Amino acid sequence: MFAKKIVVHSKLLYAAPLGARMFPGLCKGLVMSTVIENWYLVEIYDCKIIDENATHLMNIVWGIVVTDSKNRFKAGDFVCTSRIVELRDENCMITKSGTEYVGNGVGKVSRLNVEDLQKLRQGFSPDEIVLAKSLGGELTDYTHC
Repeated sequence: MFAKKIVVHSKLLYAAPLGARMFPGLCKGLVMSTVIENWYLVEIYDCKIIDENATHLMNIVWGIVVTDSKNRFKAGDFVCTSRIVELRDENCMITKSGTEYVGNGVGKVSRLNVEDLQKLRQGFSPDEIVLAKSLGGELTDYTHC
């Protein structure tokens, strides 16, 4: 099974092969994984202005659930992971807690600051956060009261 290589913001990501959708767990040969779409690899930095002086703290993943073999999430739920400790090919990401996430389709890379984690955990996508910042506005969580 081959995956198409995708370059986003100088980061190499992969478009998941069709088999990743049909058989979650291809990353480690296990069947315990969460398949996500519309996903982002989010690089978290320590300061509001992300430049050459910013310190990279960690990577997390944000996406929309397609399937979850552990039945923690329903299809259509958003997920914001714990720290990613391992990135493997074919969109496979392993968190600090050992959970395996498989990105279905093309992933994006987003750079946010540590203060934005709260909004990601409320369900706002990285693109929504970046857009709100660029417009000088605030995101209000009306859907997660």
